Order: sequence, then structure tokens, then C-alpha cells
Amino acid sequence: MKLSGLNLKGISLRPQFEKELQPTKHKYGADATITYTTDQIKEDYAGKEILGFKYNFNLHAFITPFYNDQNLLEEIYSTGLIGYGIYYQTEFWQNPVTKIVESIPDFYQSTWSQKSADSGLITQSQVGTAKTVNYPNHGQQLFDLTNGQYGYDVANNVVGQVDVLTPAVKYYHDWYLNKFGKAISNASYGYGRRQPRYIIKDWFLAIRNSAKDNYWNYDFNHTLATDRPMSEGVNYLTKDVGLSRADAIAQCNATLDSAIVNNGWYTDFSHWHTSLDTEYEEYLSSQRNVIGNRNVISLDYGTAVEYQFLRRMVRRIGLYTDGAEIVIITDTKDFEGLRLNQIHTSLSVEVDLTGTILQGKEITGAKIKKVATDKFIVEVPYTKRDGFSVVRLKETNVPSYLNFDLPIITASISNSKVTVTTNQRTKVVIYTVPTGGILNQAIAVGRNSVLSTSHEIEIGVQTGKDIYVGAITDEKQSTLVKV
Repeated sequence: MKLSGLNLKGISLRPQFEKELQPTKHKYGADATITYTTDQIKEDYAGKEILGFKYNFNLHAFITPFYNDQNLLEEIYSTGLIGYGIYYQTEFWQNPVTKIVESIPDFYQSTWSQKSADSGLITQSQVGTAKTVNYPNHGQQLFDLTNGQYGYDVANNVVGQVDVLTPAVKYYHDWYLNKFGKAISNASYGYGRRQPRYIIKDWFLAIRNSAKDNYWNYDFNHTLATDRPMSEGVNYLTKDVGLSRADAIAQCNATLDSAIVNNGWYTDFSHWHTSLDTEYEEYLSSQRNVIGNRNVISLDYGTAVEYQFLRRMVRRIGLYTDGAEIVIITDTKDFEGLRLNQIHTSLSVEVDLTGTILQGKEITGAKIKKVATDKFIVEVPYTKRDGFSVVRLKETNVPSYLNFDLPIITASISNSKVTVTTNQRTKVVIYTVPTGGILNQAIAVGRNSVLSTSHEIEIGVQTGKDIYVGAITDEKQSTLVKV
């Protein structure tokens, strides 16, 4: 039975499988997943990106088209150590008069202005009168203020007579798609306000809220995902709860250990820009020690949620022999009304070739992680639609398996040029830190986001600075060296 080249959508094809297969619970067959997030990319982001390189953690930032340096966002994205989601600003709307997506007039002010009257928020007689700062948000407060003209009535699940929310959500989606070339899957609630969740859940696979409650479950439906708490927040525990740094890190480490033991997903939300001197480095270093040699994968928030939903959609996976090849077929079905174009990851399938024609052989035909003799994790691409996906495996004498080893960096500097060679293809970032300073003071001064084993980067004349090189592989394994 030859399936390559066929459009299998909608066909009830049930070949005689030699083996039934299963997706791995975590990407690449890991036992647990870990994710570190923040709100916004601010000027001191490099002090956290460099730590991601050093401790081999992928990071994640929820971003907005309104507050961030757009060129900087693209540069960081191209390197791949920091993933993105949407920072969904609950003080924004589509102005019903101008049709511009912007902050609700006078939201940050203590007095109503003419702009609020022009937009229909208040009557003319209210201009100049006092108001509450950070009011109204675009949900219940806006609905009540305008007597149901705008906003969202949470209690009765009613959108205002003029929908000023959906156009704002669409604006974010269109911005991200145009800027980064793919549909965005995840978001966070600005200011922690979750009133619009029943509207915007149809636009994202998952939306992070700001709560931290030892939550590490990695098997959730769409409704739960669109109001999902975090596991911990080291920065929150020190600044808001008032724990000592040592106690905050200890609490986070205990939660991480629980997540790993229970095959869960550990998620941290800490504002990078308010972390205290070496706090974040001590935290990541300690977390890496907790992980030890256990099989934990670090993913950005989007990839983690996309994988979970793809895994949940699996109806059947199996393999059979076709000539000299082994064919793997996955059958997926969305039962939750998801936006399937938001799933950009592949499905990790555990494959044991014992007893097949490829037993004892090295194989090719997909992205493959070799676990042991005859034991593999095969990455099956997702077609972004219900139905079948097919991978054909065959023998090879020159296997090229996924490599999760850390890259080895050799670097030197001459005048103002840094020369970097790595034993794997990598992308690299060059940082400066004041001589003898801490990594939290890092500034990114050069970046090459083309995968290569050799890089030459001009960084200008640097005096009184230590130079560091961070390198990340195609499998997003990273390390850091001082030149």
C-alpha cells in the first residue's frame, strides 16, 4: 500500500498496522516540560537572554505592537532562544469613532477629557470631572459605564451593542502574522484582568493568567487553557509575597520537582525587569541543579501548549511495511474548535522497530531522535487540518539524528571583530558586561541568526568590558562562554 503523495483528508483509511504507536506526553519524549515567561521585552532583556544561554533554558516573552521596539523584537525572534506570545492589553479597544486600536481614552488619567466624550464613553457634562485611575477596562467596567453600548457584560455573557473588543483582538493577530509570518497561539492577560476570556478564547489556544498556585498539569482542555495559572514566580515571591530570596527559590524548586515527578509542565512568570541583581541567575542555576540528569525539555510557552493540544487530538497511530520502508500514519481530529493554523510544532511519536524490517538499522526519513538500539522518537509533521499525516522511514548508512548535546564554542576577538566556531550549526549572540560585572548587566552588541559553524561579528571597540558569546543549535540547545 503506497500512501506517499496522496491527499488523505477525509478518507477512512485503516491499513493493517503491524504495531500501534503512541505520541509521547512531552515533546521529544521528555518526562516533563519547563517554561520561563515574562511580560514585555524591555531594554534590559539581554541580562535574561544571556542567562538562558548559560543554563540552556528557552525563555518566553508576551509582547505587544504598542510598547516594544519593533526592530529589536525581530532580532531576538530570529535567534530563537526567546519565544513570543501576545500581551493582551485589557485597557485597549477599537475606538468606535476613529476605528483605531488604542488605549481607552483617559484610562491612565484621574480626570475625564474631551476625547472620552468624543468616543461616547461619557456625556459632555462629565468632561473635566474626576475619575478612577486605570479605569475602565474593556470588559464589565466599560459595559457598565456606557450602559451596554461598549464592553462586555461578564455576568450575562453579553457583548456591548458595538463590539469594540473583537477588532482589537484581530489587530494583534494580524500584526503578529505580518511581522513573524505565522499565526500566534498564545497570549497573557494584561494587568491580570481576565474578564474578556470568554470572548478571546476563540482566538488563542491558551492564555496565561498571573496566578501562581503550584499548577503543573499538562493535560488540559481549551476552556481551562484560556485561563491557565502559572506554577510559580520567583520574582513575585520575593517582591510581592515578601519571601527571602532563598525561601522563594526553595519554594520554586519544590514545585519544579513535583512537576517532574508527576510528568507535568512547570511554568514560571517573573517580571525580568524587576528582578533583583543576581536573583534570576541564582534561580535558573538552582533550577538546573534540581533537574540534574532527568529528562526535562525546555520549551517556549507557545510550543508547549501547541504540542499538548496536538497530542490530545491523536485518534490513532500505527506503522506497517511497504517494500523496503516502514510507513507511520497518524490520524488526528480536533474536537474543541481550535484554530489549527496556530499549531506549528510536530508530533513526537515513540517508535520501537524491533521485529520490523528495519530492526537493528540506522534510519532516515524524518526528524528523528535516537534513544537506543531500535528505539526512536520520530517527529511527524502536522498538516494543520484533521486527518492523516504520513512519514516513511528507510535504512541509511549516514544517519543524521536530532542532536541534543550542548554546542562547543571556540571564540576569539581581534580589534573589534569576534570570531566564533562551533561543533554544531548554531546561531550566536555577543554580549558585553562591565569588567568583573554580573551577567544581569549584559548588553547584546552583535547577533548572527544564520545557522552555521562559523561566525564573524563586528561589535565595535569595547573598553572596560568582558565579552561573552552565547550559541544555540537548531534543536535549541544553548551554552555561553567568556572570550
